[in-house]
Amino acid sequence: MVHGIIPTPASFTANGGEPFRLDSTSSIFVGGNAEVARTGEMLAGLLRASTGYPIPVRTDVATVGAIALRLNPGGSGEEYQLRVSRDSVTIGGTA
Repeated sequence: MVHGIIPTPASFTANGGEPFRLDSTSSIFVGGNAEVARTGEMLAGLLRASTGYPIPVRTDVATVGAIALRLNPGGSGEEYQLRVSRDSVTIGGTA
């Protein structure tokens, strides 16, 4: 297992820098896709319960401190991409 990520990624690149920190201003950006919005609401519920933060789910614009969920067209199987910076997290996966 690489850094506790499940499922274990096929590749992993650490770029250093500051970690992303979830806080009371964090949100989840889902765009306009209904399937992604359902996943975002599920993730928000888990994070709200474990942190006590409001964690709104947004469809308008990804802001600093957001976790952005996206569908990646053309992927296959359980393929996903996780990008983390100090200001945001982007999780892209296949449908």
